[in-house]
Amino acid sequence: MNTDIFDYIIVGAGAGGATLAYELSRRTNKTILVLESGGPDLDPMIHIPKGFFFLYGGKKHSFYYETKPVPQSGEPDIWQRGRVDGGSTSINGMQYDRAGGHYWNSVAQKADERWSWRHMLDTFRSIEDHELGESSARGAGGPLSVHVTRDPEPLNDAVVEAAQAWGLPWTEDLNSHDGERIGYIPNTTKNGRRHNTARAFLSLAKKKRTVTHVNHAHAAQVHFDGRRAIGAETIVKGQRRMFRARREIILCAGPLESPLLLERSGVGQPEVLRQLGVSQVAESPHVGEHAVEQRMFAYQWRIKEQMGYNQKLSTKFSQLVAGAAWLTTRGGIISTGGYDLAAFAKSAQHLEVPDLFLMFTPHMLDLAATSMAVAPEPGFSGAGYLVTPTTESSIHATSQDPFAPPVIDAHYLEDEAECEAQYRGLQIVREIVAQHPLADLVTEEQAPGPNVNSREEAIGHSWASGHALHACGTVRMGSADDAPLDADLRVRGVEGLRVADASVLPRQPGNTMAPSIGVGARAAALIADQE
Repeated sequence: MNTDIFDYIIVGAGAGGATLAYELSRRTNKTILVLESGGPDLDPMIHIPKGFFFLYGGKKHSFYYETKPVPQSGEPDIWQRGRVDGGSTSINGMQYDRAGGHYWNSVAQKADERWSWRHMLDTFRSIEDHELGESSARGAGGPLSVHVTRDPEPLNDAVVEAAQAWGLPWTEDLNSHDGERIGYIPNTTKNGRRHNTARAFLSLAKKKRTVTHVNHAHAAQVHFDGRRAIGAETIVKGQRRMFRARREIILCAGPLESPLLLERSGVGQPEVLRQLGVSQVAESPHVGEHAVEQRMFAYQWRIKEQMGYNQKLSTKFSQLVAGAAWLTTRGGIISTGGYDLAAFAKSAQHLEVPDLFLMFTPHMLDLAATSMAVAPEPGFSGAGYLVTPTTESSIHATSQDPFAPPVIDAHYLEDEAECEAQYRGLQIVREIVAQHPLADLVTEEQAPGPNVNSREEAIGHSWASGHALHACGTVRMGSADDAPLDADLRVRGVEGLRVADASVLPRQPGNTMAPSIGVGARAAALIADQE
């Protein structure tokens, strides 16, 4: 088995890993190895922002796992994460939602003050290059491009005006405060192209002579000398290699793969390790537990005016025109992310912060099509979900084979308060649509449809609407005994091993891309401070 030695080994080049690689290479002169299970981000579809709709649900650049049948529906879900340079930032909807002060201060209560909003805001501002320029709430001049504005579109304007009439204030930068609001969704795009963490961070890190990056390198197991992590046994293009770490190994493989790698390495629940036939290095009963995912509720309305994107995207010819416009100008409809507008709303006014996230886009899908297709008729659509649900799922390894699918026990909306808030979310969307000027345009509610009215029917509609692909918390940090990681992201019970991705988040933040980027950047600061 070939051996290479580095100071730090980073497993995964996604949101956390690519950011960590750049920030750590900037802060230290130590040698760094970045291992990515997938290939380089060369697929042109990755870099077309609206190409998101063709990557979502596909296996080409993904870990793609079927869950156990969901109790409420009796059908399995698919949990998907990016397996390519940039990880999920290469296949997602590019929504840059940082979560705000209320969220990060709650994380600090579970970990320590270094994760509070004042520290995380400084972290985010240092890495951002925001289209709206620098302010106390955002950064400019950093490596990550954040784009907000959209081309004028009367249907978007109508949605905003209706939402304002309902009571949601227009907010130019959705990340600027924690209150109820509506605005354009911030996207990680640059010059009309997806700006994933591979382009924003990894490309800069690779310019350093201290950084080595290996693709098609799937980490099979962390090796220990006693309780100290010393190496990562890795399958590189079918061949096993051992990479050794002088200082630390940092797992940034994501909320699905990081717990599986820990279990294959002997860190986890004793019963799981016994079933795997793996010798226990450290007992950690909560590895793979506490995964929190969001169940969506989709909605769609047909309108009577020729407005929005449907005419511009529903035929092969119109798609070619839109594609040509993007190729020549890097602008137009396909130069922005999956949805145009988003709103944060409260399901009950006594809540301290909004608990509902509602998205809108000025086109609708052809619900009769066998695959994803834009309808020829004009309309608008969207989806909503609870920002911070609490129903927990789990994921565990089933074999020492690093490519064996895990067992995922997926659960959603099992709390009475969650069901009530989910139902209220659909009601709020309908109340917005009932406001002028949207009410004057609408001819038909196509989804969920006028027959879905009761809470039970609304929750049932959620099982047909999919989930948000935002699971987190599977190797969470905290100060309590139920946290596998301490506040420095170090794995308890061993030495020289950390985790820095969405799996460390002790609560669901809403959207996981920006928080994962923040975790990667914060991890670099923690590691460098301890040099």
